[in-house]
Amino acid sequence: AAFLFCPSGDCGAAYDDSGAGEITNVRAESPTISCAGQTSITISFNFMEGGEWLDDDASLVYSDGATWTTISALAKTPTCGSGQGQWTAFSIALPASANNNPNVKIGFVWKNDGDGAATDP
Repeated sequence: AAFLFCPSGDCGAAYDDSGAGEITNVRAESPTISCAGQTSITISFNFMEGGEWLDDDASLVYSDGATWTTISALAKTPTCGSGQGQWTAFSIALPASANNNPNVKIGFVWKNDGDGAATDP
């Protein structure tokens, strides 16, 4: 997907689904995280997610070193008066396979259908 220009300051995450036919399915992933010696691991972060209600979605994924698994689909977040997405706090326990695992990775997947119907955020 194309990204919008930010004129100044922190404009957060922005995308533009205006280009019909630009289907996106990408994963941003962390470097390997050693959870050796750790149990009951929780991940917490702030995010914003918008897009076309049923067709554009973000999800949190996890790798135990062998397999990528979706932990949670991320809900659509509110928008501010300007129309820009509002940062929203999220926290979730990692699967038990993360316990004492030296090969953990966390990722975020973004999918949109490229129909040109969605707008930022």
